[in-house]
Amino acid sequence: MLVLGLAVASPVRAAEPPSWQTQGLVSAGELTEASGLAASRRQPGLLWTHNDSGHAPVLYGLGVDGRLRERVAVQATAGDWEDIAAFEWQGRPHLAIADTGDNLAWRRRVQILLLVEPEAGARTAAVERVLQLRFPQGPRDVEAISVDERRGQILLLEKRVPPAELYAVDLDGPDEQLARRVGVMADTGASARGWKGRDLATAMVLHPNGHELFVMTYLRVLRFIAAASGDWGAALAAGPQASVPLPRDQRLYEALTVDADGAWWALSEGERPPLLRRAPEITPVD
Repeated sequence: MLVLGLAVASPVRAAEPPSWQTQGLVSAGELTEASGLAASRRQPGLLWTHNDSGHAPVLYGLGVDGRLRERVAVQATAGDWEDIAAFEWQGRPHLAIADTGDNLAWRRRVQILLLVEPEAGARTAAVERVLQLRFPQGPRDVEAISVDERRGQILLLEKRVPPAELYAVDLDGPDEQLARRVGVMADTGASARGWKGRDLATAMVLHPNGHELFVMTYLRVLRFIAAASGDWGAALAAGPQASVPLPRDQRLYEALTVDADGAWWALSEGERPPLLRRAPEITPVD
């Protein structure tokens, strides 16, 4: 474990345009609490998402214009689904669904559902594996996961005012695992009042190049860069290399992904949320 959260990180300068662009309004009537977004590895131009807690275990496939293209019922229960990640594993495209929400810190175990990504037109999907997870210091509320397929691990970042702990579990490990603490996202310098004005992690995604990690908060998207070793603890210790503000539209953004071309996509909670896209270019911090 790296102890990284004691010092306050230096201020992060916000990246300049290109800015977020609305591609369309999401037309899936059942989708009112989008919490997770993943760019399909099977169908280019398709984005998978799902609702937060209190809804049916359903995946929604959105086109890049926000229109509903796929609706897939997952053969599982939906406790508190918070994020979704797309990845390649054993030669097939997969999805990982994070049933890891725990606002009240009462769940002794949380779970990640692993399934082969549904084919076009599928109506149901079976779960291939269920990973049951515990955290070394008791329950944690986790709303941000990503899969580092090159290193065979799932990353989980807790939702709390930084310093926030980063954990990892093994894709090929046993069905029950104790998550490993691998680093800490230090204080990012956010100073606005109230929980909406702090950098609580609501989503996380790895760039397809495997060296950039994006963390969404209620304020912005933070970009971290890892060396070739893929040490994400060290990447968080170094601090974010760029900060991209989210629209100030009073929406709660809890869904983020990066597609194969490096474009960013974001989605908020609420009815008919705008599907946002940001071009791949980014201005790094000096």
